[in-house]
Amino acid sequence: MLDTALKNYSVYRYSQELKKFTNDDFLKAYNTLSDSLSRRFIYGEKITDNPITVMDFTIVLPENQSDKKPYIYLQKDTNRFLVYMGDSAVGNAKRVINYLKRFDKVCIELQENIAAMEKRKKDIMEILQKKY
Repeated sequence: MLDTALKNYSVYRYSQELKKFTNDDFLKAYNTLSDSLSRRFIYGEKITDNPITVMDFTIVLPENQSDKKPYIYLQKDTNRFLVYMGDSAVGNAKRVINYLKRFDKVCIELQENIAAMEKRKKDIMEILQKKY
């Protein structure tokens, strides 16, 4: 539970930190990303010398990229947030910017999903204990 509480605090802090950025900041980030998030980059075919960062998050590629549904991680500290990608670099930049713009809402959705999964796990454990 402490890990969850610390992560929730971190997520809340990230959400607050993102509020310092203006629409101009997001537009600049979009323009930078629209050149960077090509299909070749997402699949690890295009190597960059420096990590790509956006709004204090680092873009991290997964070790085994999905062919059917490619994605990236936005990482801050040790926390990673998954963002699905498409074929277009411009579209991918838009996805990342939209994710960050609605980060507080995304985090609420994530917390609701975690709570639902924890409840489901508890229910399954109770069922298993009754059977055995």
